[in-house]
Amino acid sequence: VQERARELKEKETLAAIGKMVAGIAHEIRNPLGAISNSAAVLSRDLILEGEDLKLMEIIVQESARLRQTINDFLTFAHPPPYNFTPVDFKQLVEDVLFLAKRDSLCGPGVEIQVDIPDRLPAIEVDRDRMQQVLWNLIRNALEATRGRGKIHLELKLSTKKGRAGVKINVADDGVGIPVEDQEQIFEPFFTRKARGSGLGLAMVQSTIRAHGGDVTVKSNEGKGSVFTVWLPAGQKNLS
Repeated sequence: VQERARELKEKETLAAIGKMVAGIAHEIRNPLGAISNSAAVLSRDLILEGEDLKLMEIIVQESARLRQTINDFLTFAHPPPYNFTPVDFKQLVEDVLFLAKRDSLCGPGVEIQVDIPDRLPAIEVDRDRMQQVLWNLIRNALEATRGRGKIHLELKLSTKKGRAGVKINVADDGVGIPVEDQEQIFEPFFTRKARGSGLGLAMVQSTIRAHGGDVTVKSNEGKGSVFTVWLPAGQKNLS
């Protein structure tokens, strides 16, 4: 009963936050669009050099970053319907790793290990959202290793409360998460990073819950973290 009450309160809080964020994001989007478009026109029509060119590049880059942040806010506040289809998880992981290994955070000092069984049960997921989940978790691990360390991604069969499913572990030997932050790590807008919306892990949790699964974290500060996702196998009829 207490768990159910907690979940209901959490949903009400998220709904209120979502409504507020959506309003703010819409107010920012229009003037930001004007700034971004004006900068694009000026950078195209003017011959800029030296510091002037660098300043213009900063305006264009930061406008694009802010636009992406606003899109993240709006997606979190009003997520589109889920589209569950059977997905080859091995291929999905390979696609995400292909991008991760080419990310600027994945330098020569980072080693990514992968363990995936040859056969996995049929799992219906929203492919785009699940790809974003894996990307967020792997990128968090890359940020934690700070250019030097190991990341271990493991998929394995797992049964939970009598239900067959798949467990996904994303482990790193990076900086770890302070104990006082671990209970808040999945809350919307919570972040200790200098840059970031604080929505990455909140989106991970909401997506996994919408798939009937769960996500947890275990971490030792200075030694690393393990994020564990569990997803039920079989067909979905969730939203």
